[in-house]
Amino acid sequence: MNVAKTEQINELAAALAKANLEIKNAELDRVNPHFKNRYATLGSILNAVRVPLAKHGLATLQTVRMEHGCVFVTTLLTHSSGQWIEESAGFPLPDKATVQQMGSCITYLRRYALAAIVGIVGDEDDDGEGDRGTRTEPRREPFKPQAAQGAPAPAARPAQKRTAPVEQATVDGEWEEITVKYVDEGVAGKNQSPYVKLKDTNGKAIMVWDTALHVVARETKGATIWVITEPSTAPNGMPRVVQMRTEAPAPMAQSGADVEIPF
Repeated sequence: MNVAKTEQINELAAALAKANLEIKNAELDRVNPHFKNRYATLGSILNAVRVPLAKHGLATLQTVRMEHGCVFVTTLLTHSSGQWIEESAGFPLPDKATVQQMGSCITYLRRYALAAIVGIVGDEDDDGEGDRGTRTEPRREPFKPQAAQGAPAPAARPAQKRTAPVEQATVDGEWEEITVKYVDEGVAGKNQSPYVKLKDTNGKAIMVWDTALHVVARETKGATIWVITEPSTAPNGMPRVVQMRTEAPAPMAQSGADVEIPF
């Protein structure tokens, strides 16, 4: 991350200190379907900080830009005195990234940067277990895009090797071709998670729990798609989609766009 500020931030700091007495950590209003951890959505974080900040003459502004295959989010915290402080965070997108992948990355960067600049927490704390390697499942992150080929790493951040589902060759299961006859959506489960249900022409039903796939799943009625599914964790539950394509995957076809889910 890169941080910039006005020469003096004394009035801003004093106002932020007062605001922090009133700001509470955002409600953890969403559950990651892969790792079952709770986290605060961007809307929840904004609802937690807007009023206390405004009460003390503070406001936030976030802008987005693309450079060399990387998406950057700049978060500005400004005070009525004219003093300000800002930070920029960026991450490389995979080659031929979908709009859903880019949107997921932007939202991910926005909510983490906003929580950081006002000093609140938006995720459950794993007490460092993810760094010590004692967990039995992958470390949680809503989105981990793959570094674009030839793209430089974001400024002031060491380059990291990322592997995104778009390149995965070891995903459990096989691609299944289905023709969607029926599409339904709603909210279910003890955590009230949104879903889209697809039923094919043979009567088989599958569930799409990952919100990054919802926009695509809603448009698949009457279309042929390819999916990889995994068994439901609920007793007698329907299989759920792990990956989805709107064009035949190789070797069925030479091209096609993956729709990536956050993880």
